[in-house]
Amino acid sequence: MTMVRTQILPAITMAVSLLFALVPRVASACPDPTLNYSDHTPLTDLGTGTYLGEQGGLYPGGSNDRPAAHTAAGEIAARSVVPRNAVGEMDRAGRIGFITIGMSNTDRDSEMLLAVARMDAELNPQLVLVNGSQGGRGAAYWEPPMTDTWDELARRVTAAGLTAAQVQVAWMKHQFNADDLGAAFPDGARRLRDSLRSIVLEAKRRYPNLRIMYVSSRTYGGYSPAGRGVGAYENGWATKWLVEDQIGGDARLAFDGAAAVAPWLSWGPYLWADGLGSDRAPGGVPGRSDGLEWACEDYVDDGVHPTESGQRKVVEMLMRSLKTDSTSRPWFVSGAVEPPPDGGVIAIEDAGGSVEPVDSGVPATTSDGGSGADAGSRPATPAPASTGGDCGCHAAGARHGGIGAASLGLLACAWIAAGIRRRRRART
Repeated sequence: MTMVRTQILPAITMAVSLLFALVPRVASACPDPTLNYSDHTPLTDLGTGTYLGEQGGLYPGGSNDRPAAHTAAGEIAARSVVPRNAVGEMDRAGRIGFITIGMSNTDRDSEMLLAVARMDAELNPQLVLVNGSQGGRGAAYWEPPMTDTWDELARRVTAAGLTAAQVQVAWMKHQFNADDLGAAFPDGARRLRDSLRSIVLEAKRRYPNLRIMYVSSRTYGGYSPAGRGVGAYENGWATKWLVEDQIGGDARLAFDGAAAVAPWLSWGPYLWADGLGSDRAPGGVPGRSDGLEWACEDYVDDGVHPTESGQRKVVEMLMRSLKTDSTSRPWFVSGAVEPPPDGGVIAIEDAGGSVEPVDSGVPATTSDGGSGADAGSRPATPAPASTGGDCGCHAAGARHGGIGAASLGLLACAWIAAGIRRRRRART
């Protein structure tokens, strides 16, 4: 996303950093720490330069800035992201559903997103986040006529207390299984671009009020001894071309008016950086010009899936984008638009389907989302005063007084709870 409202960025950066302060670090299990540089150039640094004949940058013309006209269209779309009731009518007591779509990496990132969002006092209290991403389910599993993945997402949406008509925003980070694009560049990346387009269209078909979708690339994949690094890098090109197609007026991605078949699309955070950079050392020459690096400690023993430190990097970038972009801040941040008259509850949908609400001025409630993908891995979500599996976490008061010691303590508690509930997903 193109960053706006830069006057609030330093405060948001500090707040996001504080939210992560007590999240425990996990020692690296990366299989080969020497695979820390690939000599590929991030899209954001490539600019008007080329990779195998294709121009870089996130947007047309080698630019990293979203075109002004597309931003204006996104701001219009954002104004229609409002609380809605079960049948999709605008309702001050309604909800704004936000789903994530992707494979196992996105699933893990989404778990961290939910843990952080649960403790963030700045978020819109009518926002309901649903982790729809599913382990082992790469992009091909989401293409029509495949239905199992969409059925599972629908189950999670229902478990969160939402209807399809209330889902209005999505974040997608997707890839083919094993980072195998199926053909040499650019054909493989185009094949993935086409797959992503079919997923976008299916999402809009199933969630007719889906107005906005942010898309992100894979992170660095070079630590995998299975040779997945090139596919992870070229994933960014598929994402870039998907967004550029809509900007260029591709009727297959029309998002406005009676002909709309897709949500408005934009980059979320671009996540790829070239490992530790050309000096192969942390903190020296970075993996890309803004300082982002991917270290061995950010990956588990397959060199592909993120540890907590890797998840933390992704979610920090995503949260900062959502809080500052002019197309997301109005509905994502509390007080950016007129609040509901009687307060509200932000419900965070866990990967397994249980709902964990956060008190925002009215009594919190809970509901049982069923077993789903984590059948048998944890009990139904207890009431706020619970003990045991969720370590007694309750966010009463966490949405008041900014991000203080109490909020940070609750974040640590929530992360412990997430760790207790987490089981390893099938790997993409």
